[in-house]
This record gives sequence, C-alpha cells and structure tokens, in this order.
Amino acid sequence: METATKFVDRDNSPLRANGRVELTCGSIATAVVAAAVWRDSGSLIPLAWLIAAQLVYGTRFWLMRKSALSNASTSKDSFGNTFAVSATGLLWGGAAATCLLQFGMTWVTGVVSATAVILAILVLGCYLGSRKVVIPFAVATAVPIGLVGLLALEPATVVVGISSLLFMAVISISAKYIEQLVRHSRGLETQGEEYRSMLKISEQDVMRLEIGVKTNKEKRRALEEELNHASSG
Repeated sequence: METATKFVDRDNSPLRANGRVELTCGSIATAVVAAAVWRDSGSLIPLAWLIAAQLVYGTRFWLMRKSALSNASTSKDSFGNTFAVSATGLLWGGAAATCLLQFGMTWVTGVVSATAVILAILVLGCYLGSRKVVIPFAVATAVPIGLVGLLALEPATVVVGISSLLFMAVISISAKYIEQLVRHSRGLETQGEEYRSMLKISEQDVMRLEIGVKTNKEKRRALEEELNHASSG
C-alpha cells in the first residue's frame, strides 16, 4: 500500500528531478539568444524579453523546489506550474514570431526558431511521464509561430507556419503515448514490488510451518522415547 502511495505521488508531481536539466538549458539559451538578437538589432526589447524569461524560469525552478520539499502535489501547484510552463513556451514562440515579422527569414529568425524547437524536444525528453508539462509548452511555442507564418501570406513563412503546427501535433501526440507507456511501466513495477512482498511473506510463512513441523517431530520422538523407556522399565 505504501508503494502504491509513492507511485501516485511521484506520478502527480508537477516537476520531476530531471527538470533541472531543462530549466538550466532553457535559462542559458535565453541569455545566448537575447545577446545574439540584441547585437543584430540594437533594440532593448531582447533585454526586456531576457528579464521576463529569466523570471519565468526562476518561478518554475521555485515551484520544482517547493514540490520536492513537500513531496506532494496540490491542485494549486499543478495549475501554477502549468501556467509557468505555458508562459515559457509563449515567450519562445512570441520571440520567434516577432523575429519572423521584423527580420523575415534571416539567420536571427532561424536561430530563435531552432532553439525553440530544440527546447521543445528537450522538454519532451525531460518530462516523459507528464503531458501536462509537454503539451502546454509545445502549444504555446508553436501557435504564435504558426499564426504569424500563415497570416504573412508569403511562401517561406507559410511553410514555417505549417511546419510549426505539425511539429506541435507530433510533440503532443508523442507526449500522450509516451506518458501511457511510462504509466504502464510504473504500474508493472509497482505490481512487481507487491508480488515480491507477497512472496517474501509466503516464504516466511513456509519457514514458520517448517519450524513447527520440525518441533512437533522432535516432541513426538521425545514422547516415544519416554514411552519406550517406561514400557521397558
């Protein structure tokens, strides 16, 4: 029963331990991309975007630490984490869409878009058992790029927009089926632990029975010896 409780708590956790990898990589990527865009444009907007992104990543890290310390998940924590994840994806999707509008299909747009794609794949890899994290990030990242790409009505941007939406669908579907596989694997692991506990208890019962049988045999032999001794005397 205790094992099952641990399984439920772990499954409902809003952020898992390997989320630190995604948060660290995302935080570093924001600094690198903001520096590259700022150097090319000279605008203060990338710096403001960098500050907002770092605040969001810091909030997500705080939520992860809070969840780890409490070792449980509440609906409030889950909602806050989902909102923070969506905000992260929206920041990256908005950055790529803005670059697409302002610069067109330049290297800056390519760098920002490629980074957003890499981070979406990283999120999928880090949170294999939680589509509540993967799907909001993928949707919030891909939708702004898709809308801007389709509304620009240029061949290159339309291709980018369609590709972005298809990528979102692939990530979301993958997250769904991977989560099912992870849940099934964890369920088998939990059942295995329960069976091992039952087998251990059964082995202990068998040992007790063997000890009891051995004790009864020894008592019977002692009684037979006493009866033989009494009859011979």
